[in-house]
Amino acid sequence: MLNLPYWSLSKAIKQKVKKAVSYIFEYENTVARETRKRKMDGVVCGHIHNAEMKTIDGIKYYNCGDWVESCTAIIEDMQGNLEIVTWTEEDHGAEEKVVYLESKETTDKTRVRKKGIKVA
Repeated sequence: MLNLPYWSLSKAIKQKVKKAVSYIFEYENTVARETRKRKMDGVVCGHIHNAEMKTIDGIKYYNCGDWVESCTAIIEDMQGNLEIVTWTEEDHGAEEKVVYLESKETTDKTRVRKKGIKVA
């Protein structure tokens, strides 16, 4: 019909995903290695993939994810503990917007009220 060679979409996608996963793995391990060289306990990174907190070869690795797609951030409490939060919104009329910061670590929500923000 079109005289084109066989081409598999699923194979092409799998190759792209494999390369991305390999890149992320290599990035995380390089960051952990460089952190160790500098005699630090951990590192905070962002914008490479989903938010996560883990230990890589004894180094604490924190990635805040990204604000645009996943709406995640890392916060520090008064005791110095780091935590990943997800930003969600509930609209309560044009005069008030209630914003919740949902923790992935707990089911608790930190409620923040903002007055005077117009809801689109």
